[in-house]
Amino acid sequence: MKKLIVLLILVIVCGTMMVTCPDKEAHMTALNNEVTTFLDKERMGEDSLNQEKSSFEKGLNIMLYSLAGSFVKTMIEQELVVKNNFIYSTGEINSNSGSRLVSLGLLGHVFVFLDADKIKESLNEEIEKELK
Repeated sequence: MKKLIVLLILVIVCGTMMVTCPDKEAHMTALNNEVTTFLDKERMGEDSLNQEKSSFEKGLNIMLYSLAGSFVKTMIEQELVVKNNFIYSTGEINSNSGSRLVSLGLLGHVFVFLDADKIKESLNEEIEKELK
């Protein structure tokens, strides 16, 4: 009887995990939010360092960060590969240096594994690739 209850609980837990496994759209949204937050922090840091900038320069700076954000969103859409493993999903981005795990989806939530250095590195790689 105890084995049956344990088996039933295991089936319910696995079924719940399968139903709530995040899709590619959820991974893209989480990554875009993370990158947007990073870009906003970078912009705010530059604004505080450069108080003497003219209105034109500040406007140009905002426009450049906005373009960088849309560029990153497009890059994520093109380069993100999501592997659905039934109870969890992983998001990987392929680059010149190889495939890198950037997100893990579990129980309806996407956990992002990006840090500021990796975001800057990826942006620089993509900009260099586009300029060539």
